[in-house]
Amino acid sequence: MYQAVRYEPKSFSQRRPDPDRKGKFLSNMQGIDPIPFHLPQIAEAVANGTENDQIWIVEGEKDCLAIDQAWNGEVITTCNHGGAGKWTDEHSAWLAGFRGSVVIVADNDDKPTKPG
Repeated sequence: MYQAVRYEPKSFSQRRPDPDRKGKFLSNMQGIDPIPFHLPQIAEAVANGTENDQIWIVEGEKDCLAIDQAWNGEVITTCNHGGAGKWTDEHSAWLAGFRGSVVIVADNDDKPTKPG
């Protein structure tokens, strides 16, 4: 649906596919509703998860990928694009019906993750 792009030095932007030019992108989010990172895993957990399952909300995609690697994919992770403080009700709606626990994992910095 869209990409979150990370640049060095540390900065971010989002872009969406250009409907008129295959393989090209537009540097805006016009007409795009934000979705949580790892949406397929989230959807699977909501549909088939148990009370023992957990979804971890972390601060960024890099954190999700690090946890995925450290836990060999045994933990479901997600985040919003744009960093701390930008989790919305639309993100939370994707978790509706999940029977397990949602764990919020804040970075050790001045901007903890704060779901809406």
